[in-house]
Amino acid sequence: GYKIIDNNSEYGFRFRLSHISAHIVDGRFDVQNFGWRDDLLPFVYSREFVELFPFYKTGDLRVYAGLTYLFHVIPDGIGRGIYQVGFDYYYTSFPLKGITPFVANDFKITKTEKYNGNNIFVAGIKFGNNNGNGFSILYSHYSGKSIHGEYYNINENYSSIGINLDL
Repeated sequence: GYKIIDNNSEYGFRFRLSHISAHIVDGRFDVQNFGWRDDLLPFVYSREFVELFPFYKTGDLRVYAGLTYLFHVIPDGIGRGIYQVGFDYYYTSFPLKGITPFVANDFKITKTEKYNGNNIFVAGIKFGNNNGNGFSILYSHYSGKSIHGEYYNINENYSSIGINLDL
């Protein structure tokens, strides 16, 4: 990553080279019914990729856009490009000291058999140092293709409430 701080703004980028793999085998065989659960046969999911995410932050708002390029992917039929935009906003002027409400959204376009949109919306309250230690209570909503590689072609739509620890 690279970041430049200039008065009340920041800008920079994150570059990543990575490998992700998942295997739909473990825990998926139903001994009682002697078959694969949900009729999903085992297979390998693997991808190697590079990604570049530039960002710009002014005050409490950070926006970003990025491109992930998959230079190797198994199985066939998965698109090589992932296009992504998003933002996060921390309301640091909240009147109660040590409490910071926040909201964020991340949207990406991927391709399995066709192009699909994945969206993650998060809202919550952080207790503690906004840029450091503390914890958050948050609400999250996800809609789109599964984030778990071996389920890459399954649509999901769910909400959750959680706690995040920033150590």
